[in-house]
Amino acid sequence: LRVTVQAGTGGLVVVSSGDQNTGILRTSLHANGIAVLPFEHGDYAAGDAIPVHLLGRDAEWLQGVDVEKIGRVHKVVSFIARSGTGKTTLLEQVIAELKRRGYKVGAIKHDAHRFEIDHPGKDSYRFSAAGADTMLISSSTKLALVKQHATAPSIEELLSTYFSDVDIVLTEGLKKSALPKIEVHRAGYGRTLLCRGEQHDPTLLAVASDEPLELDVPILDLNDPTAVADFIEVHFRLAARQR
Repeated sequence: LRVTVQAGTGGLVVVSSGDQNTGILRTSLHANGIAVLPFEHGDYAAGDAIPVHLLGRDAEWLQGVDVEKIGRVHKVVSFIARSGTGKTTLLEQVIAELKRRGYKVGAIKHDAHRFEIDHPGKDSYRFSAAGADTMLISSSTKLALVKQHATAPSIEELLSTYFSDVDIVLTEGLKKSALPKIEVHRAGYGRTLLCRGEQHDPTLLAVASDEPLELDVPILDLNDPTAVADFIEVHFRLAARQR
């Protein structure tokens, strides 16, 4: 498989350089690596680590790079929806179900507005209010970090910095990102989907709906979080853990 290898926040990210059958010349010109994928392995999913032979000068990239991270990206899916459809409730239920199955789960809430996570009067709040650029509070069971920034970090930076120890990350929002998405649809909250309306979003994996829809992606039962968790588990090929 002719591939393009790019530097990512978690190592090197591998993408196909194009049609491998009819576009041999074009894919060869754009490729800087060759991925050898054993047929007996079956399908590969986003997040799998794969062996890659880098070509020409780009082989120098391997110096100082953890080979085990080549081709590995975070397993993350973003739940998006119109307001009032119940995506937060569904997300909460899916997190609980994945935890019940033994997975380590990360969650990211995208807030387009200013927010305050701390409580006025608490020592930690007073430290931040006094001007601390980074404030961390820690106990025997958890920690919380409040970090001031002038520009919001990218989702890739957030994932690589804070979520390297989890099996799957679920986000709420981030409609315009390139993340894989599950759209939540509820009858009465707009017939047109965000990802299948005026815009056709190729990152849409499935739609969780409470009514039948005819789409080019799987339709999941909005009221069955177990089925949604099943879909995520299969699609991202999450490794089974001891329960």
